[in-house]
Amino acid sequence: MNKVSIVIATIKENKKMLDKLIESITQNSNVEIIVVENNFDGTTVPMNKGIRLAYLNDVIIISDDVRINTPDWINIMQKVAYSDNKIGLVTGSTLHGEKNINNYHFQIAGFNPVYIKRELINKIGLLDENIKFYHEEEDYSLRCELAGYKVVFTNKVKVNHCPIECTIKYFDTKFFKERAQKYVDEKWK
Repeated sequence: MNKVSIVIATIKENKKMLDKLIESITQNSNVEIIVVENNFDGTTVPMNKGIRLAYLNDVIIISDDVRINTPDWINIMQKVAYSDNKIGLVTGSTLHGEKNINNYHFQIAGFNPVYIKRELINKIGLLDENIKFYHEEEDYSLRCELAGYKVVFTNKVKVNHCPIECTIKYFDTKFFKERAQKYVDEKWK
């Protein structure tokens, strides 16, 4: 199996949440962790920086404001990814409390977390940095499928998504959601 790098984009205001996430990762696995500070220039920019730093490794993207509920989650995602050579992305179940917030079709990989094969990154490239916040997972999933790869959901990996007070405090989320949705809609007409 390929080596895995975990890419976490964070803002310094989320340091406590980041520390808890890293602690939960290091307790369960032997992987490279790449933390990239988000200087409020969008989430795709620091994620891409982390993907570049991962060099030849497969990549898992995960937000700093999630808590992992599944022991051995990395191995589970990797086994699913390599169960079929046509799988490019694997996503788990994101919970808000007990409620699953993956409210999109399963062909869209939510990025909390998402396992991305290096082969796919080499074929379709990095995330679209024109999408600063929101909908980057829709775009990347569509590009994955267009390249002939599958997007797969596994309910064996569960994470809790914590409230994102920092994001809400520093960003006009409605503006970014609407702007990103318009861009993705235009791109995929």
